[in-house]
Amino acid sequence: MLSFVLRAVFSLPVTAYLFGLAYGCVHRPETDQNTAGRDSWRRTGDRVRMVPDAAVHTALLTISVCYVLFMALQGQYLFSAFAGIRPEMYTYSEYARKGFFELCGVAAVNLAVLLAANLFTKTDREHNRALRWLNLLISVLTLLLIGTAASKMVLYISAYGLTIRRIQTMVFMGWLAVVFLLWCAGQREKLPMIRTAVMSGAGLYVLLCVLPLEEIVTVVNAMLSF
Repeated sequence: MLSFVLRAVFSLPVTAYLFGLAYGCVHRPETDQNTAGRDSWRRTGDRVRMVPDAAVHTALLTISVCYVLFMALQGQYLFSAFAGIRPEMYTYSEYARKGFFELCGVAAVNLAVLLAANLFTKTDREHNRALRWLNLLISVLTLLLIGTAASKMVLYISAYGLTIRRIQTMVFMGWLAVVFLLWCAGQREKLPMIRTAVMSGAGLYVLLCVLPLEEIVTVVNAMLSF
C-alpha cells in the first residue's frame, strides 16, 4: 500500500510534465516573442560557426574510418551473437552487459560529436553535402552497433529468460535507435528531431509504466521454456 501511494504521488509531477511537453509540441503557439527568440538563437548560431568545413569533414571521416577498422578487427566479438554464438571468454551476462555499456558510451560520444560538428562548422548542414553524408555514415555505424548490442541481449534472454530490467534495457536501446534513425532522416528533410526524440522517449516511458510487465515476462518465459 505504501509503495502504491508513493508511486501515485511521484506520478503527478511526471504526468504534468509529459502533458505539458506533448501539448507544447502539438500546438506550439507562434508569438512575436517566440519569433524574436528564434531570431536571437539563429544569430548566436551564426556567430559560433567558426570551424573550417575541411577540419570538420576530416575529423568525422577519421572517426568513421576508425569505427570501420574496429568493426573489421573485432567482427567475431561484435557479430557472433547474430549467429547465436557466445565468445568462450564471456558468460552470457558479461557479454550482454559489456555490449550494453559499450553501446551507451559510443552512442553518447557519437551524438556529442555530431551535434558539435553541425553546430560549429562554417557552412550549415543544408548547404554542406559532405557534412550530410558524414552525418549519415556515423549514424548508420552507430545503428549497426546498436544492433550488435541488442543481439547480445537477445542471446542472453534466450539463455536465461526475460526480466523487467531486460525489457527496460531493450526499450532503451530501441529509443537510441529511434534517435539515430531520426538523425539519418534529418539529413534529407528538415525534421523536428529533438522534439520527436523527446516525445518518443516519453511515449516509451509511459508504455513501460502502464504495460503489465510482470505478466509479459511470465508469458515470454513460458514460451522460451518450450
